[in-house]
Amino acid sequence: MTIHCDIAPVDQIVDLRHRILRADLPRESAMFEGDDEPTTGHFAAWQNGAVVGCVSIMRRPLEDQPGWQLRGMAVDAGLRRGGVGARLLQLAIDHIRSHGTPTILWCNAREPAVAFYQRQGLLIISPRFEIPTAGPHFKMMKRIE
Repeated sequence: MTIHCDIAPVDQIVDLRHRILRADLPRESAMFEGDDEPTTGHFAAWQNGAVVGCVSIMRRPLEDQPGWQLRGMAVDAGLRRGGVGARLLQLAIDHIRSHGTPTILWCNAREPAVAFYQRQGLLIISPRFEIPTAGPHFKMMKRIE
């Protein structure tokens, strides 16, 4: 089964975000501040017409450095470890590079996702911290040239 990855409108990815990342919360919790900003990029993976993966990136500084925050990364459980997340992350990085300036990609990574992000070249830059609605996290980053 072929999986296609590309830019997506946010309304096509909110249901997957909610199901994977915010299932115990109202659907509105899967809509993020910044989703509608003109520089925000949303990307999806489709299989047989269904969204099976997603990620968004938003211009957000990291401390005093220009940056992009990766948010709402989710892949259907049955497709994890199959390259879908890596393909989506590469689309996000290509979007960042298209804006032309060296910058930082950063995220608040859920503890179970840290190894994935490390394989993609992100580094842990904070102690473990808790997000009350989502559990333990680490702040991670990668320089994008």
